[in-house]
Amino acid sequence: MKRFLVQNAVLREGAVVALDAEESAHAARVLRAWPGDRVRVFDGAGGEFEAVVDSVSSRAVTCRLAGKAQAAGETPVEITFAFGLAKRNATDWIIQKAVELGAARLRPFLCGRSVPQRKEHHSDNRLARWRRIIRDATKQCGRARLCGIEDIIEWPALLEAAPPGAIRVVCWEGAEDDNAHRQEPAAMLRLSESLVMTDLKKANGLWLAVGPEGGLTTREIQAAAQAGWQVCSLGPRILRAETAAAAALAAALAAMGDL
Repeated sequence: MKRFLVQNAVLREGAVVALDAEESAHAARVLRAWPGDRVRVFDGAGGEFEAVVDSVSSRAVTCRLAGKAQAAGETPVEITFAFGLAKRNATDWIIQKAVELGAARLRPFLCGRSVPQRKEHHSDNRLARWRRIIRDATKQCGRARLCGIEDIIEWPALLEAAPPGAIRVVCWEGAEDDNAHRQEPAAMLRLSESLVMTDLKKANGLWLAVGPEGGLTTREIQAAAQAGWQVCSLGPRILRAETAAAAALAAALAAMGDL
């Protein structure tokens, strides 16, 4: 079923709501919506309604809300997913898949091996593009709550950003190396093992981080361990940054019984 986002409006049965200019253009020109079509409307905060298209023009589409609908459920434990900034296409893909896999918040970060960004990407345009990707992925996957995203943060600041009581885990390919076990004071587990052994339901959310292309450095991992982060592996194979992102989120969902 076609789904549309309506923000800054109170959704209630019988109300007529207007889509914004971008959603209206997509509905009218791409999806070929027509008066009488049955659709769904959601507010980005968890509310979703069955609706009927009331009027259509190239500039404005309105929908009449018929009754509450059941959106796709959120994860049992809120996931804040942090990822090292990658190339533009890879970063966009990570954001899209993180939304589909249920992340509540996204925190892109810069570290020693992050891919340098072109000057023009250091602007509000970057966040606007990422929020469009989030909106479109939310519509596609059936969620009614928009995933939050903040602009880029430095790795040391990210390590201190998690709230008290949150489970904090960073995935690192070096955790499979025997030398890494000798360098790091804490024993390292695979992510799936670590999360199964953790009482996630009593935690103040799960913060999960993966590095950029090239991975996190040993020094950055040592800083994470000193800040109280658990260092885990995603297995014996070296994964691309975007593959690691999907694998980490999938492992978290499996540990919660949500996959």
